[in-house]
Amino acid sequence: MFDLPVALIGVMFFSGWLPMVFSTILVLALILEVANDRFLLGYFTLFVYSVVLAIFTEINPFTHIWNNPLEAIGFLIGYFLIGAGYSVVKYRAWLKDVAIKIGLFKEQFIRANSINISVKDEIPESFLKGWKDYLYNHMEYDDYKRIKSGFGPGYQKDLILNWIAFWPFSAVGLLVAEPLEKFVNFLYNEMVAVYRNIYTRIISKYINVTDIENLK
Repeated sequence: MFDLPVALIGVMFFSGWLPMVFSTILVLALILEVANDRFLLGYFTLFVYSVVLAIFTEINPFTHIWNNPLEAIGFLIGYFLIGAGYSVVKYRAWLKDVAIKIGLFKEQFIRANSINISVKDEIPESFLKGWKDYLYNHMEYDDYKRIKSGFGPGYQKDLILNWIAFWPFSAVGLLVAEPLEKFVNFLYNEMVAVYRNIYTRIISKYINVTDIENLK
């Protein structure tokens, strides 16, 4: 029996398309992993990508480094110098993003507890435990664990070193993925009223809306 998927994979492999498709998937995965600070997976993906290049293409990074050690060292020095410069830009963007997020959480916490302070004021000692619990329950665990240790560069050494190591992929995330995510979130926030109207109209056609709301 003719198996179309197997035939397509065979054509892609012998025509050179399969390595290209596989490489594209690996590069995209690497960008997403670095953008989400999953650097261990990033190192693994980078190794797999190098193996794919070595096996399926004429580019073999391992033998090239072995045969051209001085060139490889020069490349690495230049690569890490650019990465060091990029890490300054990334750290500033990361710090601003985290500060804005925590500011929004703090504003919500102040409002929910009727505390008579501004976002920039210090939270009263009697509310500190509640503030800690609020952040823990509302932030992603990895983000909470990271900011709990402190924002300063000394506390984020691993993050900065990995930004330097993966700067091309991190830069794609910073310049493309993050602005795109913010744009999508902006569109969603603008459309919330429309979604709410659709929800109320459709649900109320069949049942009472409060029957659903009271389940929360």
